[in-house]
Amino acid sequence: MARRVIRYQTNPDKADENQRYIEIVFSELERVTPSGVRYAALRLEDGLFVHLADIDNGPGLTGLASFQAFQSGLSTRISDKPLVREAVLIGNYRMIGE
Repeated sequence: MARRVIRYQTNPDKADENQRYIEIVFSELERVTPSGVRYAALRLEDGLFVHLADIDNGPGLTGLASFQAFQSGLSTRISDKPLVREAVLIGNYRMIGE
């Protein structure tokens, strides 16, 4: 299982576009319902995005066409390289699925 926190800043004029791509990913997740995938995305008011991903095995998000589309143009929407960190869950109260 890989738990990751990904953080990046979008260009000011690209935050809404980035959010639309993420919403499409969630639509596909709801439709396809891949097992072993837990995923959340947050947008802060300054255009900073934070993604929480908990993937058991298999292609997870990367196998989704919508996620591939999201990633394909990401470099044009962000102002810096995404910061990706492995994470250990030390507490969870009704926020992240078990």
